Amino acid sequence: MQKVIGGEFDIDLAKIGTKYSLNNAHVFSSGRAALYHILKLLSTYNKFTKVLLPDYLCESVIDAVRRSKFEIEFYNINSDLSIDLESLQKKCCDSSIVLLINYFGCVDIAQQIKMVRAIKSSSCVIADNVQGYYAMSESNEADFSFTSLRKIFPVPDGAIVETSVNGLEILTRENTFVASKIAGGILKHYAKKNIIDDFLYLDFFNKGEQGINENYDARVSDFSKLIFGNLDFDAISNRRKDNATFVLECLKQMTIKPIISNIENYTPLFIPIRIKNRDEIRKKMFSKNIFCPIHWPEPKGLNLFRSNELAKSELSLVIDQRYNKEDMKSMLDILDKFQ
Repeated sequence: MQKVIGGEFDIDLAKIGTKYSLNNAHVFSSGRAALYHILKLLSTYNKFTKVLLPDYLCESVIDAVRRSKFEIEFYNINSDLSIDLESLQKKCCDSSIVLLINYFGCVDIAQQIKMVRAIKSSSCVIADNVQGYYAMSESNEADFSFTSLRKIFPVPDGAIVETSVNGLEILTRENTFVASKIAGGILKHYAKKNIIDDFLYLDFFNKGEQGINENYDARVSDFSKLIFGNLDFDAISNRRKDNATFVLECLKQMTIKPIISNIENYTPLFIPIRIKNRDEIRKKMFSKNIFCPIHWPEPKGLNLFRSNELAKSELSLVIDQRYNKEDMKSMLDILDKFQ
């Protein structure tokens, strides 16, 4: 059986350890739940009336804002995923909450925060580091910064908010979707050893995913706190950087231009590319057990230029810590053959 590349992380019970973490952090069940509770707090200020969102984003962000009852406006994102400053300037005002997205963990989020402050210093700035855990320390000039743990680490749930603002709700109920995510992760680990079939863990992962939106008022699980407390963060970052550097060098030889090419000082989540026959290439990869995701499907009922464009052409190349350069080569060989 060919090695599976991509998909959710498996959980190896033998590597969990005994050290708990996140005991003094603002923790939530998911990134979208973290954003919802930030906005819930800001709604009590009676100062802010609208949230400015980039026109390239995951639909779960829109859902969290809608639940918080704020008005939504969109500002434009350029083709290299930088901010269209003219678009932002036209819409930013004293009553604005500006959400900045650290795309693929490779955005100079500190510089973007400065740009927003220069446009309107009284605006509230939220740094969405869901794809950029390692940039959390660079976002301290934002009013709020949040990240998701399960995007980059082998944990089944969890999100962190960092802020100097008082009043964030402390949640005590553990979320209910984590049980399915844990079961899926453990079963996937044994599927790698050809002990069980893939459909068993995929079913649990899907059940867990369906439960995320029902757990906005729940915290991270103790299970994830335990895993998180025993991770080697430097080793994870270094492997991701090594794989990403290798992929970028190969893309140059293949004359494929990545959407984001500057990864110096960043720890990437994926390497995103534009490719015309994206869906055909994904099918070829699927047949070889390589599962590269899309960021993101078009948000329903909205006509957002950058989201619509990338929903048709973007492919996120997997570069995470589970894999080595041989795995990268297997993925890139298919891309090179069918591009």
